[in-house]
Amino acid sequence: MRFSVLAAKRRPPVPEHSASSLRVLLLLVLSSYALPAAPQPSTTERLQTLARSMTFAWAKAHPLVATFLGLSDEDGRLDTPSQAENARDLATIRGWERELAAIPLHGASLVDVDDAKLIRAQLTGYERQYLVLQAL
Repeated sequence: MRFSVLAAKRRPPVPEHSASSLRVLLLLVLSSYALPAAPQPSTTERLQTLARSMTFAWAKAHPLVATFLGLSDEDGRLDTPSQAENARDLATIRGWERELAAIPLHGASLVDVDDAKLIRAQLTGYERQYLVLQAL
């Protein structure tokens, strides 16, 4: 019996959590979930991202275009046209058209509206090349 009394005396005291400290901890955890989400990218940023994606993806798929644009990453490669690649390109173009259509232009600046029109014209030109090939 004497040993258990000594052992109990040697144990360090266990800190007791008060209700207020638990409330503070709970408040911190819940407030971290209530933080505002990252702001949505602006129309300008979305248009620039789409244009950059179009430029580099098209250059990667078509090395001669990359050379024309001065991008040296694809030097030494040639296009290898096939029906499968033509279908892939047309699907890519249509995906970009959907992405462009999803960018809201209501209330956008005149520069953004003009950029969207230029991107749409470029995509229309790309698409027509493939529609002409399909018609032949």
